[in-house]
Amino acid sequence: MKIALITLLALGGAATNAHAQECLNTARQLQKMMNPGDQLKAMQESMTNGAPPEIKPIVKQVIGEVMEPIMPKLEDEASKLMAKHFSCDELAKIKAFYDTPEGQSMISKMPAFMADVSNFSQQEVMRAMPNIQSRVKELMDEKNGTAPAVRR
Repeated sequence: MKIALITLLALGGAATNAHAQECLNTARQLQKMMNPGDQLKAMQESMTNGAPPEIKPIVKQVIGEVMEPIMPKLEDEASKLMAKHFSCDELAKIKAFYDTPEGQSMISKMPAFMADVSNFSQQEVMRAMPNIQSRVKELMDEKNGTAPAVRR
């Protein structure tokens, strides 16, 4: 009886491991489909926006030199996280979508889209920063009992 139970548990574990590996493989395929090289180029563009023209090429070069060697590690970790957060069925359906013309269009346009969103978000956060800082100071003063008395 014990042997049968141990065998059953081992087979179940092997099936679970095989299923997990299949999910991870699909996630890795998705990562490759997303053209990591294009993502690196978009990152370089985004990170050099606003840089003076004379140093922009140097900053791009340095970003490439620093990021290129770690891209495989980032891709691998992104694949693992994708397999963690999405079911195998979801990953298969996402991959099927990416295989369509619309999916390919999304893949090719996503780096530029994300760079634009990032730039816009960064500008908005910078505009909001004085309000955030003054509100934090207000609340800290209240907490510390150093807030000015409210006159009525």
